[in-house]
Amino acid sequence: MKELILVKVERDGFDKIPENEKLLFVKTSLFADEINILLKLITFSNKEVVGDQALLKAQNNQTIFLLKLLAGKLREGWDILEKDLWSSKLARDLESDLKEKGRNNLAKLKEYFKDCSDNNPISLIRKKYAFHYDSEYIKEQLRAISIDEPLDLYLAEHPYDTFYSISHMIINHSILEKVSKGDPWKALNIIFNDIIKVALWFIGLTFEILTIIRKKYSNVFLEAKLVRLDDVPDVNDIFIPYFVDGELKPI
Repeated sequence: MKELILVKVERDGFDKIPENEKLLFVKTSLFADEINILLKLITFSNKEVVGDQALLKAQNNQTIFLLKLLAGKLREGWDILEKDLWSSKLARDLESDLKEKGRNNLAKLKEYFKDCSDNNPISLIRKKYAFHYDSEYIKEQLRAISIDEPLDLYLAEHPYDTFYSISHMIINHSILEKVSKGDPWKALNIIFNDIIKVALWFIGLTFEILTIIRKKYSNVFLEAKLVRLDDVPDVNDIFIPYFVDGELKPI
């Protein structure tokens, strides 16, 4: 069972909150939920798979894809802080109200994103791989493919079960080479650790920022009642496989 507190938002009062604070609240709360969704999906995908190499390759690349999406979102989250927090007097007011943990999370984020060039793994993935397909980086990796590198793809009856392993290999090798040239395992560890730790810093910080705004406008954000969810699965029981049996029906 999961217990939640339902908070009702009083419409007239919400409309009277200064626009810059409303923007910060809406953007930050949406960002926080998106981080949580992607962290859950990564957790559900990043589980040991026993069986054919096709299963292992597809599962690993599904997890890497989700990590790339999360990296892109984290970089966007930094932009939210720069544009909607530090560009106004909100920064001074909010930072003074942060607890020690929140201030520590903010300090770590400032240190991590002080260099937003391609030397920063999250910024690199955001600009070149998460939402874009950088032709120059792809051509560079195409020229660097080892003659011993297996190039393959897997076709299935349904297109959604097709797995183009060759393309994932090229793109992921490109990322790994940019992060730590000649040492793919080191690069993978850097990427995974950076993305997860930055996500956790953001979760802690955004929760405090949103709590500060809610308490500031306690006449707007009204705690209504306790909500109990009875059928909530255990996190260890959930697994998202790449390959599925039967026909996929999104709608």
